[in-house]
Amino acid sequence: MRRTQFFVTGFGPFLPDAPTNPTQILVERLRGRRNDFDFELDCRVVAVDTEAAVAAVDALAACIECRSDGAALDKTTTFLIHLGVHSSLQSFHLERCAWNEADFRIPDVAGRQMRKETICTEDGGLEHCLTTLLPLDIIAARMEELGHSCTISDDAGRFLCNYIYYHSLKLSAAVDGRERGKGTTTSLFVHVPPFTTVSQPAQERFLADLL
Repeated sequence: MRRTQFFVTGFGPFLPDAPTNPTQILVERLRGRRNDFDFELDCRVVAVDTEAAVAAVDALAACIECRSDGAALDKTTTFLIHLGVHSSLQSFHLERCAWNEADFRIPDVAGRQMRKETICTEDGGLEHCLTTLLPLDIIAARMEELGHSCTISDDAGRFLCNYIYYHSLKLSAAVDGRERGKGTTTSLFVHVPPFTTVSQPAQERFLADLL
């Protein structure tokens, strides 16, 4: 029997944009509802820190291996869903790709400020991108049917949102490569608006519908 598991991450606070990060609240609220779903659900909050982002993806990789319980990975469908806030958005953005570029307009919470740097030097230059395998056109249309304003984006920025997404897509590709391209592990980054634009209850409904 095929198993389905979701790993959902949000970010902690960062200044000046998100002294209280709505994605942390969404993930913590979702964690409290994990028994409402008929799939495995693991929710985590990640510090807005480059090292924490890499560590989080490494931890997800270990969980994917561990939760196979010795069974073939191609019998488990795994979704890595990452949330980040964008203060100027009016709708939800499903990010199609992540770019091999870190260019932080502000430092992360540890004080690191990467400028025009490649995320993974072995992947080539700043223009290299990785793309999700998920059918975003279908997903966005379905979310619109359910009453959520949803847009597909090709620009996740160049801060921690793009940074964690790039590492997550690399993980998905690595697992999928071992399973000969069966698409058993896929990643998606979703940018959400602030709660002042789309209320917390509406965003909680969006996230539940998305899963």
